[in-house]
Amino acid sequence: MSSIEIFQGTMKLRFWHMQHLSPLLTLSRRITLFVVVCLASFISGHGQVFDFSVENHGFQASSGGTSDNKAPFVYDDGKWTTEGVEGGTGKFATSTLTSPSVKVSGRVEITIAHEYFFEADWDSAHLEIVVNGSDTFRAGVDLGQFIQRGYDKALPAQGSNPEKDKQVWTGEGRGDVLSHLVIENLPKGSEISLKFVATWDDATLAEGPNWTITRIDVVSEESQPTEPKTWIVDKDPSNASARFPDLQTAVNETRSGDTILLMPSAQSYGDATINKSLTILGGGFGGGDVLSLARHKSSITGVINIAPGTSDVVLSGLTIARVSFLAGGGISNILLFRNHVFSFVMNSNFHTSIFFTENSQVNGVYLINNWIDHGITSRWKAGIVENVYILNNVVNSHIRLHMETSSHAIIKNNVFPSINSSLWIQSGVFAFNIIHREQDINWREPWGQTYLPNMRRQGNLYAGALPKYIEGDTSFTPLPLENGEVFAKQFSDVVALEGKWWEQFVLTADSPAKGLSADGSDAGIFGGDYPWDTEQMPPFPFVTDLVAPAVVTQGLPMRIEVEVQTNN
Repeated sequence: MSSIEIFQGTMKLRFWHMQHLSPLLTLSRRITLFVVVCLASFISGHGQVFDFSVENHGFQASSGGTSDNKAPFVYDDGKWTTEGVEGGTGKFATSTLTSPSVKVSGRVEITIAHEYFFEADWDSAHLEIVVNGSDTFRAGVDLGQFIQRGYDKALPAQGSNPEKDKQVWTGEGRGDVLSHLVIENLPKGSEISLKFVATWDDATLAEGPNWTITRIDVVSEESQPTEPKTWIVDKDPSNASARFPDLQTAVNETRSGDTILLMPSAQSYGDATINKSLTILGGGFGGGDVLSLARHKSSITGVINIAPGTSDVVLSGLTIARVSFLAGGGISNILLFRNHVFSFVMNSNFHTSIFFTENSQVNGVYLINNWIDHGITSRWKAGIVENVYILNNVVNSHIRLHMETSSHAIIKNNVFPSINSSLWIQSGVFAFNIIHREQDINWREPWGQTYLPNMRRQGNLYAGALPKYIEGDTSFTPLPLENGEVFAKQFSDVVALEGKWWEQFVLTADSPAKGLSADGSDAGIFGGDYPWDTEQMPPFPFVTDLVAPAVVTQGLPMRIEVEVQTNN
């Protein structure tokens, strides 16, 4: 088996969900990006499991009360937790965690794995059930019955806690507390959501986390997630189909598994923090002169943050200011396909468009067919960042993946037209890329070591300058070409460097980048497993014309003509 066959085999084995995406990327003028299969919260149509060791499941945290002090639920380390807070003299504070809606009918059983430690008789927690989005009931009192580990008592009538005289959990519930609620005879097609409400009075707080929730099981005769929906976001107030004017509101109000369509707009849809499984599609980042960004055809966003515990997110056809992976665990399977990431954050004097923040824990990031204006960077103490696939992108700056722990990166068929700093990659595959720099191309392993552990290179083309490796802090050692790598003195001998933005990187007639892979395909963005298709954009249909008769004769067919086009 040749080394390239090993590379490809490794990618196919590890790149598990791209097998579903691959045939879609070959379709002419159409792409379907509903590639996320949400398994974590669906069990054979007979139950829904919110297992927070897997993800946060799109639960929403909020704070309220009369106090300015807040203690919202926070998702971290596989659980939702609130630390608690003192309300202040004569005031109270609340923290609420709300689940997505679940379709149920008949007998419903809800099991909650949780732990609590409140100031006994003063601070409290309880569960509310919202039925069909409107009617709210106190679980175990107004709706259903706890058959295991229900409320501790009625809260004494004292202090500023508004739950006084009501059934609550209070005091200590240490260990794996399992509370089991049964609701009988809900009508078929009902939808319920769960609201976990913690309330604190004005003073004195139990030490440590006051309430921790690790898992919730909902089982009924018809217990399944509400069907995923598609929502339109548009700045144009005349669009009657639009539900939201900005991205963050859409993210907050939609459910895990939904799709958000951002209509093209000259105005940004703003920053957003994504904390659930979503597919977000834009109109494509345009075309024309790359310097103009063609924003009038774009769906522009601000900074997109990926929150801890988030998995199965697709971002496609967007013009994004920057993408940041926030500190914390549980981020996995994030796909960025055919986006333009145009802005940056300064990190250690490097301009970075895609940024893994300190202490982020990420497993599975897929960057395919993107135009990235600046670099891709992890912090020195980025935590654990593993299985990063960077395929067929234009990256106008650097890649600096210096992880504290073992990582795996597949970096194939990219074009780096202007490397302005080092390529620092700890381990993985670097193959069939085109790299241009007028000065030394520097490679370095973090911590000043003198080798590149597990970094396999093949079939790359270096233009303008040969790669060199930094030994220690100051000494530059030539890095010999290997496994079919080649050197070209002039970048213009390799790619066209003229025409539209994508035409700049079409290989010249006699380019040395042609046929560099073992199967005879080219280096750069038009070769490999996911070559750029210049006519291919996300399926984003627009009704451009509709003709219908003003008068219809009863009993006769009515002819309606609809003209629809995509961004292609």
